[in-house]
Amino acid sequence: MYFLYIFVAIRSRLYESMRIIHFVLFTVAGYSQNSINNYKYVLVPERFDFSRENNQYGLSTTTKLMLEQKGFVAFVGNQGLPPTLACQQVYCA
Repeated sequence: MYFLYIFVAIRSRLYESMRIIHFVLFTVAGYSQNSINNYKYVLVPERFDFSRENNQYGLSTTTKLMLEQKGFVAFVGNQGLPPTLACQQVYCA
């Protein structure tokens, strides 16, 4: 009977610590998501590091489309990049 009491005590403390860990992780994740919208322009590479060809599987164009749906101004490679933005680039890799 004593072993059952120890098991229940350990289990309840484990659940309590897991609740605290989850609370902290979700709190930190919520605060970290606010900084992504500080950028307006995104330069999507023509070829990602893991692909063999430019725009393999349509990843570059799909990424550009999804970023534009979220309100960013996205460019693939150097296509149509205004000269005023040449030094203010954010890379999506």
